[in-house]
Amino acid sequence: MTLTNRLLSALPPAIVTELAPGMATVVLSKGERLHEPESVIAALYFPLDCVLAITLTMSDGASAAIGLVGSREMIGLNAVLGHKATTQTAYVVQITGSAIKLEAPVLLAAFDRYPAVRAVLLRYTQVLIAQMAQNTACIAVA
Repeated sequence: MTLTNRLLSALPPAIVTELAPGMATVVLSKGERLHEPESVIAALYFPLDCVLAITLTMSDGASAAIGLVGSREMIGLNAVLGHKATTQTAYVVQITGSAIKLEAPVLLAAFDRYPAVRAVLLRYTQVLIAQMAQNTACIAVA
């Protein structure tokens, strides 16, 4: 079975080929922290068979998971949407597995150059916002 990431698969094959030199398959371990709040996002991660959590750190230091990312998604979106650092969010591996690591400047250049990349990532942004809104609504009702 070939492992894939559906977000990467949504890009035109020629663009994926162009991005390939900036990509590496990495193994991520449960509990590994990929980004910390206020840190510059050097790389984005496209899970293949791992699960990553987006956690929000509050002013008192407490944190809560606000989103889960699997093989249909990615983390590090801020790097291509105009803000190169995470804000109050950290990215933490929840389930050990592999992911495609892509250097942020490579994807940013493709985002700026290709409408197809922009379209896929902006659609993903809408989905991510909707997922987080739904999570918030579920917590508020509970």
